[in-house]
Formats: sequence, structure tokens, C-alpha cells
Amino acid sequence: MSKQKPAAASAELNPPTTEYEFLGPPGALFVTTTVPVVIYALYFGCSEANGCRPNLSAASDQIVASVSNPAWWKSLWDTEASLMYLAWYAFCVISWAILPGDRFQGTTLRTGEKKTYRINGFATFLLALGLTCGTIYRYGPSSFTILYEKWVGFVTASVLMATAQAVFCYIISFQKDKLLALGGNSGNFIYDFFIGRELNPSIGSLDLKSFNEIRPGLILWALIDISMACEQATRRGGLDKVTDSMWLVLAFQIWYVADALYNEVRGPAFVLAIALTFSQTAIFTTMDITTDGFGFMLSIGDLAWVPFTYSLQARYLAFKHVELGPVWTAVILITNLTGYYIFRDANAFRANLARLLSPLRRVRPRVPFYQLAAHRIPTLWSLYRGLLKEAPTEEIEYRIRMLFRQNHHLTGAAATKKGLAKGYKFLDAFKRANAGDEKQQAIMKRYSQALGTKSDKEYWKHLARNEMAWQIKLANRPIMTGGYLRPTFANRPLPRLKPQPLAITGMIRKRRAARERRVVKLTELQESLIDLRLEAEFESGVARLAGKDANFTSVYASHLDEWMEPLKELRKEISQTFPRDQQRRDEPYSLEMLEAIKAARREKIANKTRERERERRGEVLRRTILRQRKGPPAHVLAVMTPEQRRMDKIARSVSEVGYVAKVKRKLGFKLRHPDTWKVELGMSKEIQKESDRRMREETRRDKEMGFQTPDKNSG
Repeated sequence: MSKQKPAAASAELNPPTTEYEFLGPPGALFVTTTVPVVIYALYFGCSEANGCRPNLSAASDQIVASVSNPAWWKSLWDTEASLMYLAWYAFCVISWAILPGDRFQGTTLRTGEKKTYRINGFATFLLALGLTCGTIYRYGPSSFTILYEKWVGFVTASVLMATAQAVFCYIISFQKDKLLALGGNSGNFIYDFFIGRELNPSIGSLDLKSFNEIRPGLILWALIDISMACEQATRRGGLDKVTDSMWLVLAFQIWYVADALYNEVRGPAFVLAIALTFSQTAIFTTMDITTDGFGFMLSIGDLAWVPFTYSLQARYLAFKHVELGPVWTAVILITNLTGYYIFRDANAFRANLARLLSPLRRVRPRVPFYQLAAHRIPTLWSLYRGLLKEAPTEEIEYRIRMLFRQNHHLTGAAATKKGLAKGYKFLDAFKRANAGDEKQQAIMKRYSQALGTKSDKEYWKHLARNEMAWQIKLANRPIMTGGYLRPTFANRPLPRLKPQPLAITGMIRKRRAARERRVVKLTELQESLIDLRLEAEFESGVARLAGKDANFTSVYASHLDEWMEPLKELRKEISQTFPRDQQRRDEPYSLEMLEAIKAARREKIANKTRERERERRGEVLRRTILRQRKGPPAHVLAVMTPEQRRMDKIARSVSEVGYVAKVKRKLGFKLRHPDTWKVELGMSKEIQKESDRRMREETRRDKEMGFQTPDKNSG
């Protein structure tokens, strides 16, 4: 048992996901398929050739033409761009490995451990920015327009990289001892692939989630903006000719990237933030790092969505040169600085307030207590296993299993506490009984006997219920009656079953309704053809009266065949179904079916004969009550004496033995066997005595009323 505890504890750390986000698997599938499409659509829908206000009426035709053209699909792939993207990703990995940086421990995981991160994202950004600026200074702006020229190839490369990383992380998440995300362990492939199954997938000490969050995509966003500015500079004749709108976009977005990368580390305020950024480690406390798994959602967002959609403004300005002027430039600059000040001041106030209130507030775990390992492991291994181990008898052990199964749904703290207290009380009693406490042993013995008696009772009740259900099923099962279900347009020749199966009834009803619809449709088609001929004749007559010089256009006369052809085809299809119906109606019974029906009829006659014989012997069957003769009319019943009413009630029975047969014989009924009234099958001595007593009383009553008892040999 001790060897199984670590595995069980590991399983408790990864509870299954019970609540979906993004509308569950359908929403995850929708986002997974549409995000890459939207990235491409933003490029093709806002381009220099078509403008950023494309003709929506012609967009559908354009999309169909492009998708159906193999050359368009080939244009999405660019080998040179893909190799450059791989080189860029390798540069980011190498920079992470060799550049200096602090080591920072993240938040505490569910295992109680803390993951260590290498903090050098800002150094990587400065290195990439320095190399880019050096290249532009040495070779001019035209040397760094490659991102604008091969935009689609870079998008394809980033989407493929994101997909490959999502698939890789999903596969390795099934390895042993992986810490899974609470929201990505649903068991559904589509949903877990999208949300991310493993919380912190790593290759060695490289944490893929935090690495992709701040390095390849975020820094590439800044480089794309610079490439767009270089494209505009190349077109306008130099960097001094770049528009003020492009400089604003470039400054604001690079500022955002630099600020985000700088705040990855612990340190003093960032100079460009004008002392508004306080010491923090922002990214490692976000929901993306602490809660979400790394799946397709984060990989496509970090590697493709951020760099190639957030840089849409710069790409637009690369071919659409907008001059703002000093006034609007100053207004936009003031607005941006004001918004940045509000953003940073609000974050600082919130962080300070959280720091002050954190010691005072009661922290509740996001995971319910009944899913925590601190509750489940002691309950299962200390209490449940202990009760099973100490249970004195098999009946008590079975009862413990049933109680735990019944209380497995408890989620309230009070009910759970009450159940646990009762469980530990029983565990203490079991231990004292096993230790030799005679009083507890006697209690356990009585309790075990009571459980055994209750178990036997429930067992026999269960058998009785199953037997009753089986008897009802046998009584209502379809059986052959020996009759014939004559063939019709709706069914082939079949044996008559009672009760008739619903499938056969439904088939016949469905075919009858379908035939009626076909007949109605055929009638309508015939009437439509007649109407078309009449319309054509009418138009021909009008044309003759109008003459050749009149400008008369006929609708039906000149195209009568075109109007009638689809109606004739439909009429032909409907007409072909009637011979099949007739064939079904004329189909004869097979010899095997006839023999089976005859055998069923013979069995039915034999059963009825045996039933009548049992009724004559005095057995009261279910059909006996239904076949009893009805009482006399009201006017006859009114003049009958009480004795005559009693004898009439007895005579209405179908029996022909015993006292009933004697009464019938007295009233003049013709019996099949006259002497059977003297015999009562299966009589015991008590029944014989009762019959003799009834016969003596009947004889005495007959003498008093003047009836003559018939001789036993008369017949």
C-alpha cells in the first residue's frame, strides 16, 4: 500500500476538469480554426492592392477563386521566410541561454514547489534592437524591409511553429508525474489541446510558456514595426521623410514592448516610464503563467497573433502615408502619456492595496476543499482504507464501501465534517473490537447479523422484482396467433402476432401515409401538366389574334417542353413506386411461413382445449372471469327469490365439477360428462368433508322446497 500512495497523491494533484470555458469543445474548435484564418484575412483584406476597405460584394467570389486556385495555396509558403523565422527563434533561445540575467522563483505550485525562471528578456530585446539599428545604419533602410515583403511567409512559419509546439506539449503532458492545468484536464482532445494540458511544459530548464510569452512574439512585434518604418522610408527617400504618424506608432508600440520586457525583472523604476513603474515581477503573477496550461491558445497568440495583428497599424502606414501635423501629433502624444500614467498609477495603487489587505483577508482556494489533496488523501488512505482493514466481518466491510459510495457526492463542509466524524468513531470502535473488547465485539456481531438479514431481504426483493419484470416481459412478448396478416400495399404477407410489434405497425403506417402523399402529388402533377397545356394554347391563340407585327412574348407556348420536362420526370419517379407496392401486395406466403402459422394455430387450439378442460375441472383462470355468463336481465332478477339468485350466480361459472356441477344439473344444464359433478379433482379430506356437508344441506333444502333429487344412474 505504501508504494501506491505517491501515485495516488500525484493523481489527486491533477483533478479532472468539470467546467468548460469558450463554450466547451465546440468553441475551442471554432477558435482553433478561425484564428489563423483571421490573421491571413487581416493581410488580404487590408493590402496596398485592394485597400483597407475591400468590396464586400465581390469578397465572396474573390475568396472562392483564391481557395480553389492551387497557386494561391503555394503562395502562402515561403522557404526563405520560414528559414529566417527558425533562425529568429534560435536566436531567442541562444540569447536566453547565454545572456546574463537574474534567477527568479515564481509563485508556489500545487505541489508546494516553486519554478525558477531566467530573467533576461529585456537584454534579448536590447541585443535584437541594437543589431537591427546597426544593420539599418550600415546598409540603409532598404536592408530591413524583408518583413514587409515576405509578410505571408512569416505568418505561415509562425502558425506552423505554434501548431508544432502545441502538439508537442500535448503529447509530453501524458508522461508520468506531470503537473496539469486545472482547466485543461477534461479528457476531451480538442478542448485540452486548445487550452493546454500541462501547466508548465519545459525542455530542460527552458520553460516554454514564459519563454514564448515575452520573447519571440513580443520582440518580433517591435522588429516588424521597424521594418514597416524602413519600407516607408525606402518609398519616400530616407528616414527623414518618414511620416509623423509612423514615428508615433513606432514610439508607442516599442515603448509598450520595452516596458513589458523590463518589468519582467525585479529592479528600480524604468527610466522611460518616468518613475511610474514600481518594483514588480508582472508576468510571473499573471493568469497565463500561474493557472493556464500551454496549448494552442497561448502558442498561436504568443507566436502569431501578437506580432502579426498588433503591427497592423504600422503595416497600413507603410503604404498609406498619413501626415498629422504638429497639432495632432501633440494631442496624440499627450493622450498617450495620460493614458499610460493612469494605467501605471492604477496598477501601483492596486498592488499597494493588495499588499496592505493581504494579511487581513481570508484566502480561499480556487479549488473546492473536496478536490484538494489535503482532504482526499487522508480520507481515502487513513479513514477509508483503515475502516476496510479493521472491519471485523465481510458484511460490515461491504456496508463501509456502500456508505462511501453514497456519500461521495457530498460537497458541503458541515455534512462532510459530520460524515468524517462518524467514520473515525467507527474506526475507533473497530480497533477496540479487534483489540479484545468483548462489549464492542458483541455490538459488531449484532450489527453484522442485522446487516446480513437486511442484505438477504434486499437480495430476495431484487430477485422478486427481476422475476416479475421477466414475467411481464414474457406475457407481453409477441407470439404467433395462427392468423394471417394479409398482404397490402404497405406490407408483405406476414403472420399475425399478438401484440403486434410497434416496428411493424410503424412501418405499415409510414408506408400508407407515403402512398397517400404520392397519390396526391401525382394528381397535382397531372393537373399542373394540363394547366401548362391550356396556358400554352391560350398564348398561341393570343399570338394569332395579335398578328405577326405585334410585340408579343410567350411564356409557355415557346418553352412548353422546358416547363413540362421536370414535372414529367417527377411524375415518372412517382409512378415507378406503384408497381413496387403492387408487387408487395401480390407476393404469396412462403411454404416455411405457412407451416409456421399452421403450427402456431395447432398450438393455439391445443392451448384453448387445455384451458377449457381446466375450467371444467374448477380452476379459475384469467380468461374464466371474462368468459362467465352474464346475469339475468333486471326485470327477471326482480322476481327471483334469494335462493334462485344464489343458484344462478353459481351456475354462471364455467366449471363442471363439484358443487357447481350439482347446481347446474339441478337447474337442467346439459353437462359434457354427467357424472363429473361427483368428482372434485385434488380434494383433500377437509374439502371432501365440506363437500359432503354441502350436499346434505342441499338435499335437506330440496326436500323442504319440494324438489326431487335425481337418481345417480339417470343421465
